Amino acid sequence: MKRGMSSLIAVVLLIGFTVILSVLILSFNTEFFNNVIGSTQEKINYECNNVNFRIKDGCYNSDNITLLVENTGGIDLDDGFYARIYVNGKVYDIPTLPSIKIKQYETKNINLLYSGLDKEVKLELTYRIKNEKGIQYCGDNSDSYILGECSE
Repeated sequence: MKRGMSSLIAVVLLIGFTVILSVLILSFNTEFFNNVIGSTQEKINYECNNVNFRIKDGCYNSDNITLLVENTGGIDLDDGFYARIYVNGKVYDIPTLPSIKIKQYETKNINLLYSGLDKEVKLELTYRIKNEKGIQYCGDNSDSYILGECSE
């Protein structure tokens, strides 16, 4: 009688061990990445849910739009805003400065460079969050205001 394993049994055991180890590693990685993605989404939702601001006043002149924005929430707004204006059924994006920061319960003037407005228009301001996934917009937490011409 031969003692020891045959080479066929050794190969079958080695393949079985490799498959089991691969399944364990893949299931761990899947769970780990799902937890990371879930916690990132929870953080975005938490931050967006705690964003509260309102446009108290706003107007435009020949080359810019001036807004008075109040942070009514419990967190600092330090990732910037996204702005849109609605004129005659058309939508225009306005680049906003990412360096706009409004501390908790602070009211601040914001100037946006934009020209060519000649009548009342609607402006919508949305807060944005920067994270490892890029820029996320808090669409549910936005405010709008009807802009008129600034009085000199």
